[in-house]
Amino acid sequence: MLKKILRALDFIPLTIAVVVTLINVFFLSSVDRLRAVEDNRVNAQLLNAQSAGGTSVVASAADMVRCRETAVYVIWSAGTSAGAVTIETADQDAFAGTWAPEQVVTWSAANKEDIYQITGVHRAVRTRISTAIVGGTVSTWIVCN
Repeated sequence: MLKKILRALDFIPLTIAVVVTLINVFFLSSVDRLRAVEDNRVNAQLLNAQSAGGTSVVASAADMVRCRETAVYVIWSAGTSAGAVTIETADQDAFAGTWAPEQVVTWSAANKEDIYQITGVHRAVRTRISTAIVGGTVSTWIVCN
C-alpha cells in the first residue's frame, strides 16, 4: 500500500510542472496582447499655421477612443500679437451644434508654446481659432495615450 502511495506522489511534481508551464505560456502571450493596446495613441497636428477666426480642425472620435490623458500644444508664430484658440469637445466629429469648451488659450507671447492638459475620456476634440490671430499664425498639436 505504501508503495502505491509513493508512486502516486512521484506523479505530482510532473503534474505541477505541466500546469506551471501552461500558465507561463498563457501569461506571456497575454502580456504581448496587452502591450499592443497600450501603443494606441494620437500624435497629430490639428491647426497648421492658420490665422483666420473660425478655422478649426478635429481629432476624430476614432482617434481619441483609447485616450485617457491628452495634451494640446498651441504654438504662436513669430510676429503674433493677439488671438485666441478654443479647445472643445463633442460626442461626434460632425456635431453641428455648439461644442463643449475645455479651455480658451489666449495669446501670451510671440514665438511661444502653451500647453493644456486634459484628463479623462473624450470623443471628438478640436482646436478652433475663436479670435483671429494678429500678425502671424498659430498651430496646434494633440498628443494622447
